[in-house]
Amino acid sequence: MKMYVALKYLYVASLSLALFGCHQSKETGHTVIKPDTLSLKLPGDKHVELEAISNGKKINGKFVDASGNDVNLQDYVKTGSKLVFRFTEMDCRPCVDQEISRIKDLSTKIGHKNLLILADYENPRGLKIFVKQNGILCTVLNCASLEIPIDSGDVSPYAFVLNRNLIANHIYTIDRLKPQKTADYYAKIANEEFDLKP
Repeated sequence: MKMYVALKYLYVASLSLALFGCHQSKETGHTVIKPDTLSLKLPGDKHVELEAISNGKKINGKFVDASGNDVNLQDYVKTGSKLVFRFTEMDCRPCVDQEISRIKDLSTKIGHKNLLILADYENPRGLKIFVKQNGILCTVLNCASLEIPIDSGDVSPYAFVLNRNLIANHIYTIDRLKPQKTADYYAKIANEEFDLKP
C-alpha cells in the first residue's frame, strides 16, 4: 500500500513539473523548468528536450515559394514576428489537415500576414497543389531544413514564433490527440505576441 501511495505522489509530482514544461539537462542531469513552454509531456520526453534546446536558435535554410522561386526569409519578418506552422509532406495527413484548419481560423483573428507556413516538400508542385486545395491565404514556403535541433529530430508538425532576427521562440510540438492544449497554445501566442485576447 505504501508503495502505491509513493508511486501516486511521484506521478503527481512529475505531472506537476510537466505543466511547467521541464526537461533533463544534458550537462547536469537535473530537471530544468521552463515556465514559458506550454508542453504537458513528462520530463525526459524527446519532444520537450528538442523544444527546449531549439528555443532561441536562429533558423537558416534555403527557402522557396510555392511557385519554386528562391526567396529571402528575412523579407517576410521585417514587419514583425510571425506564427509559424512547420510540417513535412511525410507527416500524418490528418494531423496536418487539423492544423491547417486551425491556422485558417486563427488567420481571421490575427491576420494571415502574421502567419507563415514552412513546409518540406520534395517536389514544389506538390506544395503548390496542397496550398490551392486548402485555400491557404498566408505565405507558404518550402524548406528542407531549418537547421535547428527540433527540425532534425523527427518531431513534427510543430509551431513557433519567428521574430525579425529569425529566432525561433515558443516552440510547441503539436499532438493531434490533445487538441485543447494546441488551442491553448495558439490562444496564448495570439494574446502575447499579437495583442489579441483569447
